[in-house]
Amino acid sequence: MNTLGFLTLSEEIHPFVWRCAQEASAYELDILHIVPTKFDPKSGTFSAKRYNRDQDFFEDVECGVPTYLYDRCTYGDDALSRRAKPIVQWLKSRKDVTFLGYGLPDKWKQYEALKRHSNLSPYLPKTTRVEEAGELIPLLQQHGTLCLKPIHGAHGFGIYKIEQRNESLYVATQKKAKLVEHTFPSLKEGILWLNKLVTKFDYMVQPFLSLQDDKKQPFDIRVFLQKNEEGKWIERGRGVRVGKANHLLSNLAAGAKTIPFDQFLKTVPTAKRSYLLSEIDSILYTLPTYLEETFHPLFELGIDIAVSAKGAVWVLDVNSKPGRKVLLETNAQLADTLAKAPLAYTAYLLQASQGGTITP
Repeated sequence: MNTLGFLTLSEEIHPFVWRCAQEASAYELDILHIVPTKFDPKSGTFSAKRYNRDQDFFEDVECGVPTYLYDRCTYGDDALSRRAKPIVQWLKSRKDVTFLGYGLPDKWKQYEALKRHSNLSPYLPKTTRVEEAGELIPLLQQHGTLCLKPIHGAHGFGIYKIEQRNESLYVATQKKAKLVEHTFPSLKEGILWLNKLVTKFDYMVQPFLSLQDDKKQPFDIRVFLQKNEEGKWIERGRGVRVGKANHLLSNLAAGAKTIPFDQFLKTVPTAKRSYLLSEIDSILYTLPTYLEETFHPLFELGIDIAVSAKGAVWVLDVNSKPGRKVLLETNAQLADTLAKAPLAYTAYLLQASQGGTITP
């Protein structure tokens, strides 16, 4: 029986992995749970956990590298991430291993690629890389308010709103559900503080977009795409994340709530609905294929789309390891489909590698 390994940084078996394992026998797959740092280079094996379908539990095993791997590692600025990341990169370089998806590069590389596509570039806020905070001064004078984003960031961490107010500089960020604000008495003082930030971490900057509803709540649309059992991109669903009033972010980690997309669509004036749906369809039709052509094979994508008060549509972020919470909170019936998706796609890859006929 062929094996699919789930790569995560946590030693705890996530309920999603457990659910997938329980469905795997129908696809003639064994399931392994692997923490990358549990690799022994001398023996070439992992200390991992294998799902025992007869007793419905994960048992400790020593195993070689599975032929198929599903990378669900999300990295931070910690020792475990720094140890795990090069191991996963090494695994992705091996010709005898197939990942369901090989991930995307950092946000700046994504931006540089997407802005070259004539059909996608109109949906991207103009973005500049920041080497030192002094570069923000002319941009502040031009736009008044800026959004500073970490190139390697995730979950909304490290995003700052910067606004020049006469001689002072207002800076705000969000730490989980709390809005943290500070006003520097002078532009010079604010720039000196920001310089410590942008010289320590890689940042890029955009004009600050007003992406709030009529209650001043930030919101965005999360669209979840996956490849199906025939290797074709399909949409699994979409939902809307709504943040707290006057806050910066609509990320769930920042305390946002979710609402079904259809519920949100009812709040959009009838005259603008067709336009919005058409714009989203245009993005979804082009984006996944172009990203794969430009970078590496992918299995799933979370695309965050925003709509301004004037109706402009923006692509805010593209994530190759999206969470499922937005989908499940807005449509719990998708749980079964999502659990089977990586199994069905692995079966597709396996049959394709054997030159077989691909059937659902």
